[in-house]
Amino acid sequence: MILGRLRRLAYRGIAMSRESILASGGGAAYLIAAAALNASNFVFNVIASRLLGPATFGALGSLLGLLAVVTIVLGALTVAVARTVSARAEQPQPGDLAPSRTAILATVLGFALVLALAVPLRNLLHLASVWPVVILSFTLPLAVAEIVPRGALLARLNFRTLSLAVAASAITRLVAGVVLIELGMGLNGAVLATTLSQLVVTALIVWPVRQELRRVPGTTPVKVPLSDATLALIALGGFSALNAVDSVLARYYLPAVQSGYYVAASTASQIAFALPVTIALMAYPRFVAAEKGGDGHKVLIEGIALVGTLGFVAAAILCAFPHLIVTVLFGEHYAPAAAALRVLAWEGLALGLMSVFVYFHLGHRKLASCASWVGVAGAIVLVAAVFHSGQLPIAFVMLAVSSTVLLGMAIPAFLRSKMSVQGSISAAPGDQTASAT
Repeated sequence: MILGRLRRLAYRGIAMSRESILASGGGAAYLIAAAALNASNFVFNVIASRLLGPATFGALGSLLGLLAVVTIVLGALTVAVARTVSARAEQPQPGDLAPSRTAILATVLGFALVLALAVPLRNLLHLASVWPVVILSFTLPLAVAEIVPRGALLARLNFRTLSLAVAASAITRLVAGVVLIELGMGLNGAVLATTLSQLVVTALIVWPVRQELRRVPGTTPVKVPLSDATLALIALGGFSALNAVDSVLARYYLPAVQSGYYVAASTASQIAFALPVTIALMAYPRFVAAEKGGDGHKVLIEGIALVGTLGFVAAAILCAFPHLIVTVLFGEHYAPAAAALRVLAWEGLALGLMSVFVYFHLGHRKLASCASWVGVAGAIVLVAAVFHSGQLPIAFVMLAVSSTVLLGMAIPAFLRSKMSVQGSISAAPGDQTASAT
């Protein structure tokens, strides 16, 4: 009897582990790949900060912050593609992933728009020339070219190809960045290294599905619903903008060296939410399934527990040893960034938790997923009007704004998930009666 009970408990534990966020669909492998990418980006920033110095690194951080907005927006389309491809039961066929003429035209127009904005962006970020913006603009068509292939590989759980692409991209960026900066290219070299890494990752992701990208008569390519793509773009674009807006504001309002200190603190604070955001992304398919009758409350609680634990530990370490972390990562001349890091560490925790609610509301197709834009507007107004005298005022504004948006997203998410649980409980007696008859 005891052995039988232990056996049932073991089977239940195995079943729960298979249904967990980290185990579903090869989640652990994807988490490792994402961790490697985040680590490589962080190391690149650390090396660049030492080679460029605070003033130039502040400019690089602002440019990469704007690029991060574009990257996460395009990542939203990748998520939408993965959802669509997962719903197709057929085997991959040539022409399945062929791009539409509209997508090609939109990419060309977007690239032209970025080039047209080169001079305004140079003035906004106080750059010495337009070349950093021009060089970085070439990442746009390269990143767009990988949206559908990456989404298809994610949907098919082809993590080996994705891991290879991530590793090659990371190595390219690190090696090219060091070489180009040491050759005297400075900011242009660091930006060119980023563009080259995008070229590598795009090539490696596109190659395995190249046959599906060709147009084939009689084949209907994957079509992502416009409503899903639009909502994902707005929601994840807002979350990315909230993460990047403080670096841009610091670059605009603070002296060059001070903005470099702030960007260093902001970069270090990303330790607190880099992996949590990846966990939230892995929970997204289960939030989508919960919309159709799954246990969304259980997934929400599990996601918050995982993200909260990782984020709190990282934030506590950053807050306890800010001077040590800043000097080890960026060098002794970045020591003034330690004070801002104490505050931004907890903003990183708030952003990590917020990412869970962003994907929860996105999975349920709710406008609450776009609440990050309220935080972006609030940060811009508060910093522009009053709080732009130094690093700490901007950092406290970001902490306050992120915490407020987090609370605004959490309340409707918990209410919705609780109502779904109560609905399933109230439906249970009826189900039992129906099964008995």
